[in-house]
Amino acid sequence: LIIPIILLNAGSTMSSWVFTFIYSPRKGTAAAELPDPVSHKEKTQWFAELTAAQEEIAAKRIAESVGKTYTVLVESRSKTDASRLAGRTDGNVMIEFTGSPEQIGTYCDVRVTETGKWTLFGEALPQKHSNIKNIQTGEIK
Repeated sequence: LIIPIILLNAGSTMSSWVFTFIYSPRKGTAAAELPDPVSHKEKTQWFAELTAAQEEIAAKRIAESVGKTYTVLVESRSKTDASRLAGRTDGNVMIEFTGSPEQIGTYCDVRVTETGKWTLFGEALPQKHSNIKNIQTGEIK
């Protein structure tokens, strides 16, 4: 956990998310036999600090998305609102938006109108691409 904290404080990274965990030794490995100089309480504190810093960065980054347009791979209907579609930006950020079910399996441009904690919300823009191949059916649209 020390290295990500240094990188975040140095401002050298602004990732929307990080994968973190508190290490625990595995039986049968050489590391399992070594003493642990860091208490579980201290590890938990570092983990909480890292998570809080990352959530602050993610909130800032996601808020900066309002008004921007992303090309989105339309994956399905939204799990939370059947009237919306859901997809991912090329940065793997989930985005829900207005659109038609025929767009599922294709790419479309979506303008972000609002944000949630981890999800963008927006509206599909008129199709400007031609001959888009549906990745599920192979049909050219």
